[in-house]
Amino acid sequence: QQRAFEAERERWGAAGLVDVAEPPDELTVSPSDLQTPEGCRPVRSPIGASVWTIGVKAGQRVEAGQKLLVLEAMKTEIAVVAPSAGTVERLHCATGSLVSSGQILLAFRPEALV
Repeated sequence: QQRAFEAERERWGAAGLVDVAEPPDELTVSPSDLQTPEGCRPVRSPIGASVWTIGVKAGQRVEAGQKLLVLEAMKTEIAVVAPSAGTVERLHCATGSLVSSGQILLAFRPEALV
């Protein structure tokens, strides 16, 4: 069985089907960077997962319900959406990084209601 598996991997390599994924660059975040700025609220991860995609940038204005990022756990994608209209103040994660349940993903500044 092991020989068959190794032979199969060799065929994949010869066909150019083997991609080696490099681990994401480590975030160098100091504890002070994880503090939520005054007037902002943290957006936290609902589960332990990997960050699949990030659809926003720091400083970007978003609408209520707009997709901010997508988490992936056990082949399931979980969209994290904006709780209201506002601005993404800071990102605290990167594509490919692992996050735990409750971890701060980003700082969000809601718009004032008129």
